[in-house]
Order: sequence, then C-alpha cells, then structure tokens
Amino acid sequence: MLVDTSTDMPMARFERGRLAEGIHKDIGQALAGAMGRTVVFLALPRKRIVRALEDGGADVLCSYVPEWLNGSFGWRHAFIPIPEVLITTLAIFVRFFSFLNRGQSFNSQHC
Repeated sequence: MLVDTSTDMPMARFERGRLAEGIHKDIGQALAGAMGRTVVFLALPRKRIVRALEDGGADVLCSYVPEWLNGSFGWRHAFIPIPEVLITTLAIFVRFFSFLNRGQSFNSQHC
C-alpha cells in the first residue's frame, strides 16, 4: 500500500521513512486482514507515486482523486465520503468502522 510521505496525522506519521501510525496504516491493515493477506507499506514522495503504481510496485493508494494523478488506474468510489474525518469517541469509531465493513456510507445520522 502506497502512502504519500507528505501526509500528516491523523492520516499518517512516519518514523525514519516508514509509516508508524495513522488512518492509512489502520485502513491498510484492515483491508489486508479482510483479504487474508499481509500489508506492506511503501512510503514515497508524491512525484514517485504514479511510477510505483504503473510499474506494479504497489497495488493500493488511499486519499487521492483522479485529478491528482496522470495515468490509467482503476479508481473506486470513496468509502469515507469526506476528506477529513474526526471521530470523537470510541463508540463512534467502532460504529464508523462497522459501517465501512458492511460497505455502507457513514454520516452524522448514524451517531
């Protein structure tokens, strides 16, 4: 899973060039776990992301939109419908990810 090194918390925090924590890490681990796979995170600067995707060096990139990358990629619709997510309590966090696991959209009506 590719992670743009210019990404900040809460999406990603890097230590010595490696993804240490953040929503990107949580999503990558959850996706890999659901597929019975092990996630490998690849932290790259924005200018190297397209080449890594085109060359098969990575399979997944989160928090990007087609307008940001030149190339022919298989884009999926956003499962987090807003660019920033603030989860204030553990109960909301659990409810949020249970909706994602069922493939549903989450909004404030679900709180």
